[in-house]
Amino acid sequence: MTDKLTLLIPTHNRHSYLSRSLAYYSKWDIHIIVADSTAEPFEQLSLYPKIEYLHFPGASYSTKLPSSLLHVKTPYIVMCADDDFTVADTLLKCVDFLEKNADYSVAMGSVVYFSLISNNTKIGLAPVYKGQVEYHINEEDPFNRVRAFFNNYRTVYYGLHRTEVLKTAFLNTEKTQNLLLYEYISGLYPLIAGKVMAFADLYQVREYIGIPQAGITNIDKIFTKQDIRNEYENLLDQQSSVIAQKTGKEHKFIRSNLSSALETYARHFILPPHLYVKSRLKTWMVWFLLSDKLNFFPFSFIKSHVNKYRSKKIVAYNDNKEQLNKIIQFILEYYRKKQSN
Repeated sequence: MTDKLTLLIPTHNRHSYLSRSLAYYSKWDIHIIVADSTAEPFEQLSLYPKIEYLHFPGASYSTKLPSSLLHVKTPYIVMCADDDFTVADTLLKCVDFLEKNADYSVAMGSVVYFSLISNNTKIGLAPVYKGQVEYHINEEDPFNRVRAFFNNYRTVYYGLHRTEVLKTAFLNTEKTQNLLLYEYISGLYPLIAGKVMAFADLYQVREYIGIPQAGITNIDKIFTKQDIRNEYENLLDQQSSVIAQKTGKEHKFIRSNLSSALETYARHFILPPHLYVKSRLKTWMVWFLLSDKLNFFPFSFIKSHVNKYRSKKIVAYNDNKEQLNKIIQFILEYYRKKQSN
């Protein structure tokens, strides 16, 4: 797989997570690049001699990612957060799919949250996306694909991408600092370049990070915050220029279509009071179930039983009990070894 695929792991001030991630991925037959913007270099690098380590001390995410992509020489790339775990079998299935389907630019599978609880001795699980597990954006018109994608949004940022498509999408994106806006880049030019397939197979087990932190601003703020609006306008200009160069269509036409799709999506976040309350309650419910807070009776009893039910649903949806259990066992064993040392 080393000649086909590169795994890119961006990290910043999280060497403990990077250690866990490399312990999992370093056994794979795959080219791995670490893009580290931590001030100090990773001290355990000598344990992983096959890893290509790129050090960007203090660099922003939007600076280090385009620079890191230039180092990728394989035809396919998958980006993976330093606290997430990708399933090898599904990744191979995605490579095979893109090899056989030239009109697709992204392939992936289903994703679940995990959370370490009870002092790293247990794991809670929850689906990231509810409803239909398989996800398919296959409209023939490229701008209709962008609209369909943002009408039923699921991030493809961590999907398997064609390397040259992703390199093109993230070229000259340094002005986009907002992390969510930056994520949306993977749904613009890559959707113009091809279709998206997400299988029902378990693809990634993603660590739950809790309620979104400061600095991660929803796209709806483009209507009320000038700094986000400026980044958004720059993003539209950058992606429109890329698409114009690749397709020969007029910049103005492209920008209008992209703006329409993104602003329609942004307005989804502007909810009437009763739906806003419902949305916040759902967010806090996930936090309650997956956090290590309120971990005493009767809350611990409720959380335990609800998480067991949710876990069964995840396994039933994905038919990947064995894959899920392997990752769970790896994580728990990793922390057992750490505590015994």
